[in-house]
Amino acid sequence: MSIHLLNKTEPGEVSPKVFFEEVCPRVAAQRREEWAKLGGTFAFVISGFNGGAWTLDLAGARVISSAAKNADVHIDCDVETFGHLINGRPQLHEALTNGKLKICGDRTLLRNLGVALRPLDTGP
Repeated sequence: MSIHLLNKTEPGEVSPKVFFEEVCPRVAAQRREEWAKLGGTFAFVISGFNGGAWTLDLAGARVISSAAKNADVHIDCDVETFGHLINGRPQLHEALTNGKLKICGDRTLLRNLGVALRPLDTGP
């Protein structure tokens, strides 16, 4: 499993800031009802140059510019690993195995995240 949100019209590499502050709000606006049904909050802490902290609130169909302490799932990685994940490489299990990605909380909600962040040019 990978996050792989970027479609053919997106640039090859997108910074975490662009991903969370431009791409995700656009997807949330288009999928507001679907995100609300999926639910879950996902706090991301991306370390390194151009990193930062954001929370995806699926129920509220919004992005928060900080990592919520009470999020259902906390995801930590560096900028390079995050870039690979949103571009479909490496696979999620590979990043977890090699320690480049840490996930705490309700991992069953990761499926919701994958559904919510599927590429814009695909169907349901």
